[in-house]
Amino acid sequence: MFLGLAPELITGYYFNFRGENSLIASAVKRNSEIEDDDRVKIGQKTDLIGALYVNQLEIMLIEFASPGEQLYGAKARTDKLKLMQGMKDALNRLLMTSLRGSNSQELQNVFVIGVQVVGMYLCVA
Repeated sequence: MFLGLAPELITGYYFNFRGENSLIASAVKRNSEIEDDDRVKIGQKTDLIGALYVNQLEIMLIEFASPGEQLYGAKARTDKLKLMQGMKDALNRLLMTSLRGSNSQELQNVFVIGVQVVGMYLCVA
């Protein structure tokens, strides 16, 4: 499995990186509970999103902080929480769409990549 996806899901696919855009997985989650007359909510904003080009499955989320930011500063902490929530939403969408019906052995190899850049530090989850 490459990037947490079965080979048949990524064969011939290209990655699409979108900058400062909303997560589709987060928007689906937020809009699943609205009434017909309510306004549609956008997804969580993320600095850079890596998605498979054909089916737009979000598998890599990246958050950046300025070079002057401290590793354990307020911006870094809020970005880390935002990254964790976005990764959870992306993983849920991945499991509910493309990997529905997979057995437990296959699901143990599935993951979403989260990258946080704080100044000169790179943190990968």
